[in-house]
Amino acid sequence: MSVISYRTKLDRRFLEKAAVQKLKYKSVNAFIDHAVETALRNELGANTPAKKIVQEIAHVVAKHYPLNFRATTANEEKEMLKDLEDLKSGKVKAVRAKRDSSVS
Repeated sequence: MSVISYRTKLDRRFLEKAAVQKLKYKSVNAFIDHAVETALRNELGANTPAKKIVQEIAHVVAKHYPLNFRATTANEEKEMLKDLEDLKSGKVKAVRAKRDSSVS
């Protein structure tokens, strides 16, 4: 483990409160480690051909297949609430989706 000095532009108390209390990190250092690791992974990994293809596909899909959200109708809401109650009461068995460990 090595030590790197870090002087934040943010108020120290604000950073501690946000990282530890709101985001539930063990410490500010844990938050900084995660932020740096994520930034490096994103910055350094963006140049791989697979990631470029995924980014292009995501952009095309978002551009040509926009999602339109709308409010539910009263009947749709009733049906969803009934389905939820059936799940909670055990009338209907819920099956949790599991990620296949061989897929990355």
